[in-house]
Amino acid sequence: MLPTSLQHGTRRAPPLSNGVSLLLDGIDEYVNMGVPVETSLIDDFTIECWVRTDNTDNGSHDFVANRWHGGGSGVLVGMRTNRLRCFFFTVGGMFFIQNGTASNATINLDLGDTINDDAWHHIATTYEAGRAKMFLDGVLSIDITSTLGNTDIRYIAGKELHIGKDSAGSQEFWDGEIDEVRISSRVKSINEVVRDQFRQLSSGADIVGSWSMETLFDGTRAVFNDRRDVSGSPHATDLLKDGSGNDIDGVFNGFGAGTGDLSPFQRDVPFEREYGR
Repeated sequence: MLPTSLQHGTRRAPPLSNGVSLLLDGIDEYVNMGVPVETSLIDDFTIECWVRTDNTDNGSHDFVANRWHGGGSGVLVGMRTNRLRCFFFTVGGMFFIQNGTASNATINLDLGDTINDDAWHHIATTYEAGRAKMFLDGVLSIDITSTLGNTDIRYIAGKELHIGKDSAGSQEFWDGEIDEVRISSRVKSINEVVRDQFRQLSSGADIVGSWSMETLFDGTRAVFNDRRDVSGSPHATDLLKDGSGNDIDGVFNGFGAGTGDLSPFQRDVPFEREYGR
């Protein structure tokens, strides 16, 4: 369905008739953005997305990740035991917070917020010089500071950026909806997080990747349908289009034709779309 008013704010412009979010099954579905240079998140950055889930298995489920645990590489933001969590593999070592426990980090704030209430929630994660913050619906929820040395994020060649799962093998799949994924190459202030959570932004000097789930490309045309073909799966050539202009387009995984999987798109969005604001 399409909402008629905002869940977390005042009424905005009418919803678009083609408004959709990405629906993932928590089993094998995700989007692979490859290994783009533009998303080498090293020191200052912000990751934003909207998520919705009613999962209660207390497991690990990831929104956005280019983390590879086995070799100590990259960044992960997601949920474990129904609460927010984040991992950062730095040159100096790994630090993280999950389940109210931090490793190699000082906890400045942890509100212990749960997000599996089947409602849309906006998540923003910022990182700067070893300090990580997670904002839930525009409110600071987690604030930790690394106790390690060199806090630049460490990367190992070949590790991919994913929406909906960890970058290491087949694990930690997101079970629910996700929308408006955006990566910026600077740290946003709380005022900017609050301001931008209800805005559909795609381009700008600091935006290195933006996936609104509205636009697909099959190589010849833009597609706005909520069903891909008779099996309900994406066409083999469909890509999730990056709106930033950096061409970090995503490849669908787990939606194989004939498997009985549903379409990856759900006509349900976290807020009414705004353009030109």
